[in-house]
Amino acid sequence: MPDVKNNFKSETMIMVPRSILYKTLKDAFAGRGEESIEELADILYTNIQHQSYYDKRLEENSLKIDQQHQDIVFAVNSMKEGFQRADKRFDDLIHQMDKRFAQVDKRFTFQTWLIGIGFVSINTLVVILKLFG
Repeated sequence: MPDVKNNFKSETMIMVPRSILYKTLKDAFAGRGEESIEELADILYTNIQHQSYYDKRLEENSLKIDQQHQDIVFAVNSMKEGFQRADKRFDDLIHQMDKRFAQVDKRFTFQTWLIGIGFVSINTLVVILKLFG
């Protein structure tokens, strides 16, 4: 028997009309001999071979789709993990900035107190000098 791939285009499926099957079966059962039976066998074998070829292609495509699905799921999970790491990094940076602002705030508060004490001291000294001077 010839190969299905060589006999048919890979994208078209050949359907044997019902009338040809009916005639071939009728001739085979009517006793017309070996030729009708061989013709029927050829038709059935070709269709079985053709169906087998398409089943194989369907299975190959299903495997490709499954692999692509796994690749996409892996990529999505990798992206989620990356976003989680980025979120953690930003949270760490925010905490570092908060600590730094707290340190600067303490320093400014201390300097403000020193400046205030300096002004009070100078005013007190001026008053004392005016009183005794």
